[in-house]
Amino acid sequence: MYPVLLGFFKEEDSAGAEAIYDWLKDANNLVLTYIMTEMLDIIAKLSCRFQERELALVDVEQWLEAELDALEAKFRFPSDSLGMASKFAFLSPENLAGAKEARAYGLEEIEALGNWYEGRLDAAKLVEEWKHKVVVRLVAEAQRQKKSTRHILGARRFYKALKDFMKSLRAEETAPEVWKLVQIMLVLQPASAEVERGFSAMNSIKSDDCTRLALSTLDALMRVDLCGPEIELQGQSASMPPYGPFEFQILPAAISRWGEKLRYPGRSSHARRPNRVKHVII
Repeated sequence: MYPVLLGFFKEEDSAGAEAIYDWLKDANNLVLTYIMTEMLDIIAKLSCRFQERELALVDVEQWLEAELDALEAKFRFPSDSLGMASKFAFLSPENLAGAKEARAYGLEEIEALGNWYEGRLDAAKLVEEWKHKVVVRLVAEAQRQKKSTRHILGARRFYKALKDFMKSLRAEETAPEVWKLVQIMLVLQPASAEVERGFSAMNSIKSDDCTRLALSTLDALMRVDLCGPEIELQGQSASMPPYGPFEFQILPAAISRWGEKLRYPGRSSHARRPNRVKHVII
Protein backbone atom coordinates (compact mmCIF):
# COMPACT_ATOMS: atom_id res chain seq x y z
CA MET A 1 0.00 0.00 0.00
CA TYR A 2 3.00 2.35 0.35
CA PRO A 3 3.06 3.61 -3.28
CA VAL A 4 -0.70 4.18 -3.19
CA LEU A 5 -0.52 6.15 0.07
CA LEU A 6 2.43 8.17 -1.18
CA GLY A 7 0.59 9.13 -4.36
CA PHE A 8 -2.62 9.94 -2.52
CA PHE A 9 -1.08 12.33 0.01
CA LYS A 10 1.05 13.93 -2.68
CA GLU A 11 -2.07 14.88 -4.65
CA GLU A 12 -4.33 15.58 -1.64
CA ASP A 13 -5.02 19.25 -1.06
CA SER A 14 -5.58 19.54 2.69
CA ALA A 15 -3.88 20.98 5.74
CA GLY A 16 -2.30 17.77 7.02
CA ALA A 17 -1.62 15.99 3.73
CA GLU A 18 1.77 17.63 3.15
CA ALA A 19 2.99 16.71 6.63
CA ILE A 20 1.91 13.08 6.17
CA TYR A 21 3.58 12.98 2.75
CA ASP A 22 6.86 14.22 4.24
CA TRP A 23 6.59 11.64 7.03
CA LEU A 24 6.06 8.84 4.52
CA LYS A 25 9.11 9.86 2.50
CA ASP A 26 11.38 9.88 5.57
CA ALA A 27 13.64 6.81 5.38
CA ASN A 28 13.83 6.55 9.16
CA ASN A 29 10.07 6.18 9.37
CA LEU A 30 10.12 3.48 6.69
CA VAL A 31 12.73 1.52 8.64
CA LEU A 32 10.71 1.91 11.84
CA THR A 33 7.56 0.65 10.11
CA TYR A 34 9.46 -2.36 8.74
CA ILE A 35 10.82 -3.20 12.20
CA MET A 36 7.28 -2.98 13.63
CA THR A 37 5.84 -5.34 11.00
CA GLU A 38 5.47 -8.27 13.38
CA MET A 39 3.98 -6.04 16.04
CA LEU A 40 1.52 -4.51 13.56
CA ASP A 41 0.38 -7.96 12.44
CA ILE A 42 -0.55 -8.77 16.03
CA ILE A 43 -2.32 -5.45 16.46
CA ALA A 44 -4.25 -6.02 13.21
CA LYS A 45 -5.53 -9.35 14.59
CA LEU A 46 -6.55 -7.67 17.81
CA SER A 47 -8.29 -4.92 15.87
CA CYS A 48 -10.40 -7.54 14.08
CA ARG A 49 -11.15 -9.28 17.37
CA PHE A 50 -12.23 -6.03 18.99
CA GLN A 51 -14.72 -5.37 16.17
CA GLU A 52 -16.52 -8.69 16.61
CA ARG A 53 -20.19 -8.35 17.47
CA GLU A 54 -19.95 -11.01 20.19
CA LEU A 55 -17.07 -9.32 22.04
CA ALA A 56 -17.68 -8.57 25.73
CA LEU A 57 -15.64 -6.39 28.04
CA VAL A 58 -14.28 -9.34 29.99
CA ASP A 59 -12.96 -10.92 26.76
CA VAL A 60 -10.58 -8.03 26.03
CA GLU A 61 -7.78 -8.96 28.42
CA GLN A 62 -8.01 -12.63 27.43
CA TRP A 63 -7.34 -11.77 23.78
CA LEU A 64 -4.53 -9.42 24.75
CA GLU A 65 -2.84 -12.11 26.83
CA ALA A 66 -3.25 -14.68 24.06
CA GLU A 67 -1.98 -12.48 21.20
CA LEU A 68 0.62 -10.36 22.97
CA ASP A 69 2.69 -12.77 25.04
CA ALA A 70 5.95 -11.30 23.76
CA LEU A 71 4.73 -7.69 23.96
CA GLU A 72 2.56 -7.99 27.07
CA ALA A 73 4.36 -5.32 29.06
CA LYS A 74 3.64 -2.69 26.37
CA PHE A 75 0.17 -3.57 25.17
CA ARG A 76 -1.90 -5.22 27.90
CA PHE A 77 -4.32 -3.21 30.03
CA PRO A 78 -3.06 -2.61 33.57
CA SER A 79 -5.30 -4.29 36.13
CA ASP A 80 -6.53 -0.95 37.45
CA SER A 81 -6.89 0.91 34.12
CA LEU A 82 -10.61 0.14 33.82
CA GLY A 83 -11.46 1.14 37.39
CA MET A 84 -14.42 -0.72 38.83
CA ALA A 85 -15.11 -2.32 35.43
CA SER A 86 -11.95 -4.41 35.87
CA LYS A 87 -13.69 -6.19 38.75
CA PHE A 88 -15.88 -7.97 36.21
CA ALA A 89 -12.89 -10.03 35.04
CA PHE A 90 -13.82 -12.84 37.44
CA LEU A 91 -16.92 -13.48 35.28
CA SER A 92 -14.76 -14.24 32.25
CA PRO A 93 -15.29 -17.88 31.16
CA GLU A 94 -11.52 -18.26 30.80
CA ASN A 95 -10.95 -17.18 34.40
CA LEU A 96 -13.82 -19.36 35.60
CA ALA A 97 -12.29 -22.36 33.83
CA GLY A 98 -8.98 -21.72 35.59
CA ALA A 99 -10.47 -21.50 39.09
CA LYS A 100 -8.89 -24.01 41.49
CA GLU A 101 -11.19 -23.56 44.50
CA ALA A 102 -14.66 -22.98 43.12
CA ARG A 103 -16.43 -22.10 46.35
CA ALA A 104 -13.96 -19.34 47.26
CA TYR A 105 -13.71 -17.97 43.74
CA GLY A 106 -14.75 -14.35 43.07
CA LEU A 107 -15.97 -13.49 46.58
CA GLU A 108 -13.94 -10.29 46.86
CA GLU A 109 -15.08 -9.04 43.45
CA ILE A 110 -18.74 -9.96 43.98
CA GLU A 111 -18.81 -8.03 47.26
CA ALA A 112 -17.13 -4.98 45.69
CA LEU A 113 -19.54 -4.94 42.74
CA GLY A 114 -22.53 -5.44 45.03
CA ASN A 115 -21.54 -2.37 47.02
CA TRP A 116 -20.79 -0.37 43.87
CA TYR A 117 -24.22 -1.07 42.36
CA GLU A 118 -26.08 -0.51 45.61
CA GLY A 119 -29.65 0.48 44.82
CA ARG A 120 -29.70 -1.59 41.63
CA LEU A 121 -28.59 -4.82 43.26
CA ASP A 122 -29.18 -6.31 46.67
CA ALA A 123 -25.56 -6.79 47.82
CA ALA A 124 -26.39 -9.33 50.54
CA LYS A 125 -28.53 -11.48 48.22
CA LEU A 126 -25.92 -11.18 45.47
CA VAL A 127 -23.18 -12.64 47.67
CA GLU A 128 -25.51 -15.34 49.01
CA GLU A 129 -26.62 -16.43 45.54
CA TRP A 130 -23.05 -16.46 44.27
CA LYS A 131 -21.73 -18.58 47.13
CA HIS A 132 -24.51 -21.15 47.38
CA LYS A 133 -26.21 -21.32 43.96
CA VAL A 134 -24.02 -20.08 41.12
CA VAL A 135 -20.24 -20.22 41.43
CA VAL A 136 -19.81 -24.00 41.48
CA ARG A 137 -22.08 -24.43 38.45
CA LEU A 138 -20.41 -21.66 36.46
CA VAL A 139 -16.91 -23.01 37.14
CA ALA A 140 -17.95 -26.56 36.22
CA GLU A 141 -19.59 -25.43 32.96
CA ALA A 142 -16.61 -23.25 31.99
CA GLN A 143 -14.19 -26.11 32.66
CA ARG A 144 -16.38 -28.51 30.66
CA GLN A 145 -16.42 -26.17 27.65
CA LYS A 146 -12.70 -25.47 27.95
CA LYS A 147 -11.94 -29.18 27.65
CA SER A 148 -14.00 -29.47 24.47
CA THR A 149 -12.42 -26.53 22.64
CA ARG A 150 -8.99 -24.99 22.25
CA HIS A 151 -10.35 -21.54 21.54
CA ILE A 152 -10.83 -18.75 24.06
CA LEU A 153 -14.32 -18.86 25.51
CA GLY A 154 -16.25 -15.69 24.66
CA ALA A 155 -18.38 -14.26 27.46
CA ARG A 156 -21.45 -13.44 25.35
CA ARG A 157 -21.73 -16.91 23.84
CA PHE A 158 -21.04 -18.52 27.21
CA TYR A 159 -23.75 -16.66 29.11
CA LYS A 160 -26.20 -16.73 26.22
CA ALA A 161 -26.02 -20.52 26.32
CA LEU A 162 -26.67 -20.46 30.08
CA LYS A 163 -29.60 -18.06 29.86
CA ASP A 164 -32.30 -20.68 29.25
CA PHE A 165 -30.74 -22.95 31.85
CA MET A 166 -30.86 -20.26 34.52
CA LYS A 167 -34.46 -19.44 33.65
CA SER A 168 -35.48 -23.10 33.91
CA LEU A 169 -34.35 -23.46 37.53
CA ARG A 170 -36.82 -23.86 40.34
CA ALA A 171 -37.68 -20.76 42.36
CA GLU A 172 -35.42 -21.75 45.24
CA GLU A 173 -32.51 -22.34 42.83
CA THR A 174 -32.68 -19.13 40.79
CA ALA A 175 -30.15 -16.34 41.21
CA PRO A 176 -31.79 -13.13 39.93
CA GLU A 177 -29.22 -10.78 41.47
CA VAL A 178 -26.31 -12.61 39.86
CA TRP A 179 -28.11 -12.63 36.51
CA LYS A 180 -28.61 -8.85 36.79
CA LEU A 181 -24.87 -8.45 37.39
CA VAL A 182 -24.11 -10.60 34.34
CA GLN A 183 -26.41 -8.42 32.23
CA ILE A 184 -24.65 -5.26 33.46
CA MET A 185 -21.32 -6.80 32.49
CA LEU A 186 -22.55 -7.76 29.01
CA VAL A 187 -23.84 -4.29 28.11
CA LEU A 188 -20.50 -2.61 28.90
CA GLN A 189 -19.08 -2.04 25.41
CA PRO A 190 -15.29 -2.39 25.07
CA ALA A 191 -15.22 -0.83 21.59
CA SER A 192 -17.18 1.53 19.33
CA ALA A 193 -17.54 -0.93 16.42
CA GLU A 194 -21.22 -1.64 17.17
CA VAL A 195 -22.03 2.08 17.11
CA GLU A 196 -20.19 2.46 13.82
CA ARG A 197 -22.26 -0.40 12.36
CA GLY A 198 -25.35 1.60 13.27
CA PHE A 199 -24.15 4.67 11.36
CA SER A 200 -23.23 2.49 8.36
CA ALA A 201 -26.69 0.91 8.37
CA MET A 202 -28.36 4.31 8.63
CA ASN A 203 -26.35 5.73 5.70
CA SER A 204 -27.15 2.65 3.62
CA ILE A 205 -30.90 2.75 4.37
CA LYS A 206 -31.50 6.51 4.30
CA SER A 207 -29.89 7.12 0.95
CA ASP A 208 -30.45 9.98 -1.50
CA ASP A 209 -33.46 8.11 -2.85
CA CYS A 210 -35.05 7.63 0.59
CA THR A 211 -34.66 11.03 2.24
CA ARG A 212 -38.32 11.21 3.35
CA LEU A 213 -38.21 8.12 5.54
CA ALA A 214 -39.97 8.75 8.84
CA LEU A 215 -37.80 8.36 11.93
CA SER A 216 -39.91 5.44 13.17
CA THR A 217 -39.55 3.65 9.82
CA LEU A 218 -35.81 4.26 9.76
CA ASP A 219 -35.54 2.90 13.30
CA ALA A 220 -37.48 -0.25 12.36
CA LEU A 221 -35.39 -0.87 9.23
CA MET A 222 -32.15 -0.37 11.16
CA ARG A 223 -33.25 -2.85 13.81
CA VAL A 224 -34.04 -5.42 11.12
CA ASP A 225 -30.65 -4.82 9.52
CA LEU A 226 -28.62 -4.89 12.74
CA CYS A 227 -30.56 -7.28 14.98
CA GLY A 228 -32.64 -9.40 12.65
CA PRO A 229 -31.80 -13.06 11.95
CA GLU A 230 -30.28 -14.15 8.71
CA ILE A 231 -32.86 -15.21 6.11
CA GLU A 232 -32.52 -18.90 5.34
CA LEU A 233 -34.46 -20.24 2.35
CA GLN A 234 -35.11 -23.97 2.08
CA GLY A 235 -34.10 -25.71 -1.12
CA GLN A 236 -32.13 -22.80 -2.55
CA SER A 237 -30.02 -23.85 -5.51
CA ALA A 238 -26.41 -22.74 -5.69
CA SER A 239 -27.02 -21.71 -9.33
CA MET A 240 -29.77 -19.23 -8.45
CA PRO A 241 -28.91 -15.52 -8.83
CA PRO A 242 -28.32 -13.57 -5.62
CA TYR A 243 -31.73 -11.89 -5.71
CA GLY A 244 -33.66 -14.88 -7.04
CA PRO A 245 -35.11 -16.00 -3.68
CA PHE A 246 -36.02 -12.42 -2.82
CA GLU A 247 -37.82 -11.75 -6.10
CA PHE A 248 -39.76 -15.01 -6.19
CA GLN A 249 -40.56 -15.63 -2.52
CA ILE A 250 -40.16 -12.53 -0.38
CA LEU A 251 -41.06 -9.64 -2.66
CA PRO A 252 -44.59 -10.88 -3.63
CA ALA A 253 -45.48 -11.40 0.02
CA ALA A 254 -44.13 -7.96 0.93
CA ILE A 255 -46.13 -6.26 -1.85
CA SER A 256 -49.29 -8.10 -0.79
CA ARG A 257 -48.77 -6.98 2.80
CA TRP A 258 -48.16 -3.41 1.68
CA GLY A 259 -51.40 -3.38 -0.30
CA GLU A 260 -53.50 -4.36 2.72
CA LYS A 261 -53.24 -0.89 4.27
CA LEU A 262 -54.17 2.57 3.02
CA ARG A 263 -51.09 4.76 3.29
CA TYR A 264 -52.86 8.08 2.72
CA PRO A 265 -56.60 7.49 3.36
CA GLY A 266 -57.51 11.05 2.42
CA ARG A 267 -55.90 10.83 -1.00
CA SER A 268 -55.83 7.12 -1.82
CA SER A 269 -58.37 4.55 -2.80
CA HIS A 270 -58.25 0.83 -3.39
CA ALA A 271 -61.30 1.01 -5.65
CA ARG A 272 -60.94 -0.01 -9.26
CA ARG A 273 -59.71 2.80 -11.48
CA PRO A 274 -62.25 4.05 -14.04
CA ASN A 275 -61.76 3.15 -17.67
CA ARG A 276 -60.23 5.97 -19.59
CA VAL A 277 -61.53 6.74 -23.08
CA LYS A 278 -58.93 7.72 -25.59
CA HIS A 279 -60.05 10.63 -27.77
CA VAL A 280 -59.08 10.29 -31.40
CA ILE A 281 -58.68 13.52 -33.36
CA ILE A 282 -60.01 13.19 -36.90
